[in-house]
Amino acid sequence: GFARIADAVGQGQAGAILAVEASRLSRSSMDWQRLLALCAVASVAVIDEHAVYDPADGDDRMLLDIRGTMSEAELHWMRLRLNGGRLHKARRGELWRLAPTGYVWGGTRLEFDPDEAVQRAVHVVFERFALEPSIGAVARWAQQASFKFPTRRKNDGELEWRELSMGRLNSILHNPAYAGAYVYGRKPTKKVISDGEIRERSMRLPIDEWPVRIDAAHPAYITWETFVSNEQRLRENMPRMHGATAGAPKNGLALLAGIALCGRCGRRMRVDYTTSDRSYWRYLCVGKHMS
Repeated sequence: GFARIADAVGQGQAGAILAVEASRLSRSSMDWQRLLALCAVASVAVIDEHAVYDPADGDDRMLLDIRGTMSEAELHWMRLRLNGGRLHKARRGELWRLAPTGYVWGGTRLEFDPDEAVQRAVHVVFERFALEPSIGAVARWAQQASFKFPTRRKNDGELEWRELSMGRLNSILHNPAYAGAYVYGRKPTKKVISDGEIRERSMRLPIDEWPVRIDAAHPAYITWETFVSNEQRLRENMPRMHGATAGAPKNGLALLAGIALCGRCGRRMRVDYTTSDRSYWRYLCVGKHMS
C-alpha cells in the first residue's frame, strides 16, 4: 500500500494523503523521507486527525520528520521487547516451534512420533550417513533404493512420504533436536548488500555461540557426540570451505575433484570439463567469485 501511494504521488494522481496518523504510513525513515520529498515537489498535502501538513513548508517538514523518526524508534523498541520475551521463554525451554519429523509435541516437551515407521525412517537417515562419505552419497542411495522420507503437512498433520532431497537431508543432519538438545538462536539473520539492495540472510553460528542450548531436553535419535561429529564432517565436505580440510570425493574423471586446494587463497578448486566427453579438464579457483 505504501508503494502504491508513493507511485500515485509521483505520477501526479494524488492531491492529498489522508491517514489516521501520518507517521504510521511507513516504519522506515528512508521510505518516509522519499514520500515527503515527492509530496513537496508535487504539492501534495499530508493530512491526519491532528493537522494538515505541507511537506514543502520547512516547519511542517521538520515536524513530519520528527514524527516519522519516533515511529521508527517505537517499532525498534517493540521488537526489542518481543525478542527479549521470546529469548526469556526459550531459556526455560517453553518456546514452542514446529516439531521436526520424527517428533511430536507432548505435554511440555518433544516426544518420539508414535508412528514406528516414521521413527525407523529417521534412524535410517543417520545410519546411512554414518556409512556414506557425504550428503550427496546418501541422497544418491535414497534415489537408487527408492527410499521415501515422511513429512507431516502443517495444515492437518497428515503424513506424506516423499523423496529425500539434498536440502531436506541437510536440514535433518544439521538439526540438534535429533540429539535431544533444545536450542534457540543458532541461525540469526543479518542484513547484507546483494545486487545493490539490502537483504536479510540467515547465518549459522558455531555451537559454542548458541544463545540457548538445553541438553537432554527430550528423547534423542543420536548422541550429542554423534551430532558434533556429523557437523565436523559436513563442514569439511563443503566444497568452498576455506582451508585444507579432508573434503568429500566427487563424481567425474578428474582425480582431484573436490580435493584440490588453491595455493593462493586455500579454497577448494572446481573442475571444468572443456569437452563433451569429459576427456579433458582443468581445475579453477572459486575464490574470486566469493569475494
